[in-house]
Amino acid sequence: LYPVVGGYANAFTTVEPMARGQSVDLLEARADVSPHAYTQFVRQWLDDGASVAGGCCEITPRHIADMANALGNDCQLIKFSELRPGA
Repeated sequence: LYPVVGGYANAFTTVEPMARGQSVDLLEARADVSPHAYTQFVRQWLDDGASVAGGCCEITPRHIADMANALGNDCQLIKFSELRPGA
């Protein structure tokens, strides 16, 4: 078996307040991580050998839709809700 490697980034300017035990309410979203820009990051991860990609905080359904539309012909798209343990 090969290891599954991938990424799912957030779009915060920093998470330092969380490291200090503060509230997520203090975090700010990055304005430069548009859906298209995020898709380009994901494309680079895949080119570098990732086999799984997704999104986390501040990565919106628009980001995921852009990623799916841009990469859908080159990748197998699996919704998180369709994953099965051990599959």
